[in-house]
Parts: sequence; structure tokens; C-alpha cells
Amino acid sequence: LGSYESQLKVGSFEFFDDYYYHYFLAKFSSNGEVDWVRSIGMDDYYYIHPQKSGLAIGPGGDVYITGQMFHTLYFDELTLINEDSVYEDFFIARFTPEGKLVHAFNQGAQKAEMYDIAVDSEENIYVAGSYSGALDLGEGISPREELTGYDHRILVKYDKNGIPIWQVTSEEPEPENGSNGFAVEVVDDHVFWAYNSTLGVEGERSYATRIEKYDSDKNLLAYNGVIGTYLEDYTTGYGMDVYGKEIYLTGGFRNSLDLLSDNVEPIWSASNEYTEAYALRFTDEGAGSFNFNWINSAYGDANIFGRDIAASEMGVFWTGQMGSYATFQESTLYGISGDQNTFIGRIEDAEGTFDIQITPDQNSTGSYNSGQSISISSNGDPVILGSYDYSVGFGEHTLATTYEDFYLLSTISDFSK
Repeated sequence: LGSYESQLKVGSFEFFDDYYYHYFLAKFSSNGEVDWVRSIGMDDYYYIHPQKSGLAIGPGGDVYITGQMFHTLYFDELTLINEDSVYEDFFIARFTPEGKLVHAFNQGAQKAEMYDIAVDSEENIYVAGSYSGALDLGEGISPREELTGYDHRILVKYDKNGIPIWQVTSEEPEPENGSNGFAVEVVDDHVFWAYNSTLGVEGERSYATRIEKYDSDKNLLAYNGVIGTYLEDYTTGYGMDVYGKEIYLTGGFRNSLDLLSDNVEPIWSASNEYTEAYALRFTDEGAGSFNFNWINSAYGDANIFGRDIAASEMGVFWTGQMGSYATFQESTLYGISGDQNTFIGRIEDAEGTFDIQITPDQNSTGSYNSGQSISISSNGDPVILGSYDYSVGFGEHTLATTYEDFYLLSTISDFSK
């Protein structure tokens, strides 16, 4: 799932549209061949933020997506219209494994955005994001009408037909800066929700990232997370993965990072000038608070963020962005000087030791690339989705473009092939 402006070519599929932004949804075979591509049009110059959309696979193999829309969203089979809002709305769509639209709907919200989507064994749908305007989910379900103009995190459960069942939001109206849900995952019909929050006014802000576990009836079962040790110690989460009883989180922080509910010494950044990337693991023992296992960070000559993380029997894998170089414990990874580079890494799961880290080749300076998301193939190896401009290379494979483009990389667990 991604977005494009004006023109898109994926394999033999080409789209030439107006100068608006559009979504595209593409399916690839295991050898990288393009099976099909769907274009979803918009009617405005509204920019589609790459983090504010999500994709999930249902129990029967159907594909579920969520994302932003402004006024009108065009599918081949139908058109969605948000008539009451001059701000962002969100939509949910379901496709068969062959790319045929099953159904789609938008919520009719006044400024709401969804960052992620998940589906349970009964085909119930969960979306995580934020809202700062009116959000009507139905009588007895809709969140509060008392708003402050700032983002309020929200998790919404729909049935398989798109009827809202329940929602969870912040307990009080958000003060300045607000909060947003950025990840949701369903494991054994338990719902794991990750969100960022910022409390206080400028100069006295407290940043935190929290993961909460709910049952299918909205009962909170367990939680944990991270927080800046002191006011204005910045932290943000980007990616979460749940694998068995293990819960993984990645993001970025500046100056210091502490745990919400464990008596563990905070970690300190090498410099408070740049953001450092972190990866951590909790274990879900089913008792109120996730147990902390390990946390490690990487630093460099520019802001570094962990964008996504995923685990399998082959290891823990993560990806993100860095500057000219990044230091991962005992080793330093070098990219193109002065550019933004991608890092892709494997973490040894027992102690959280950074095992192997690589960065793609770039054949020209002034280029930009960043790993955006990572998932696990059926054999346990990582698949990375990223963006780049000018050029990017992986061993014998080199890609080049005139404008910003995306890459999809399938590799083996030690990145040697």
C-alpha cells in the first residue's frame, strides 16, 4: 500500500492520472513478480502521509486497508464522499486476494486519521489513529464531544460489515500536542494497541509511548511503555510487533528513555543534539504489566529512527532511517555522506544485541532513502518496504528513478542474498 502523484508504473501496470495524490495497492508473488495493482483516486491536492495508512490480511486471505481521504475517494466500483467535513476523514476497504473490491466505507469524520489496521479470526476490524473533530460512531459508542483542537488517540472496533462495536480513547480531553495511536495487532483475539502521547505546554512537555492489551470486549488486561525521563526528553514510537508472548517496539528518543512501570535504569543518548533509534522487548505474562526484557539504541551524525520491527523464528528484524553513519553498540554502519540512508538490521533476541546491520548502496549524492516497514515471509525471512530517490542498490540489484520511488526487498535472515 502506498501513494503516488500523477504517474505510477509497477511491473506492466501503468497509471496516468491528474496531478492529485492517489493510493495504490499492489500484490507481488514470492519471486517479486507483480500479480495485480489497484489505483484509488482522490479529487484534491491533499498530501497522503506515508505513516497514516495501514494494511492487514484477514483469516481468509482478504486484504484490508485504511487511510486518509479529504472529500472524494474513487474506486473502480464505487465512490466514497465525505460531505460534511472540510478536514481529513478516514476510510476502510476490503479486497479479495485477487484484488476485487468487497466493500469500502468512510466514517464521515471531521479531522480523523488512521495509522494502522488489524483483523481478528471473526473478521472484526480494528483501526488505530487519532481525531480532533467530531467523530460519530453511533449512539453509546461515539467518543466525547468535548475537544481541545488537538489530536486524541483512538482505537475503534468494527464488525465485518463495518458497523462500529466499541472505541477506546484518552480518558480526558487532550491538552496541547495530544496523542495518536500508531499500531494495532490482534493475536489470539487479544488486541495490542500502541500510541504516542504528549502532555504539557512547550518547555514542560512529557513524551511517552505506551502499549495496551485488550480482550475482544474492551477490557484492559496489561500495559507497559517508555517515557522521557525528564520534561522535554523527546520520545516517539513507530513500529510494534507481537510474536507469541514477546512484544517488540521501535522508535526514536532524545536525551533519555525510561520505562513506565519497571524499576530499570533509564538509557541515555550519546548526544542530545540528535534523535537516537531504539528497539526493545517486553514479555506478556498475562498479569497487569508486560515484563521488560531488553532495550538498546543506535546513534549517529543525524536523527535516527527505528521505523518498524518484526520477529520470527529466524530472529528480530528492524528498519529505519539514519544519516551518514550510525553506531550500533560495537559496530558502525556507513552510508553516503550528507544523505539520509536506510538501515536494516537483525537483533539477537535473547539479550537484544545488535547482530547484523546493513545499508543499501546509493550511486549518487543528494539522495534520500528510508526503510518504512518490515514484515515476515512464510519461511521466516524479512521483507522490507522502503522509499528512495535517484538510486538504491542491494548487492547485484540496482534501482534508479528520476523522482521518488519505492522498493520492495526480500532477503534472507543474514542479508547475504
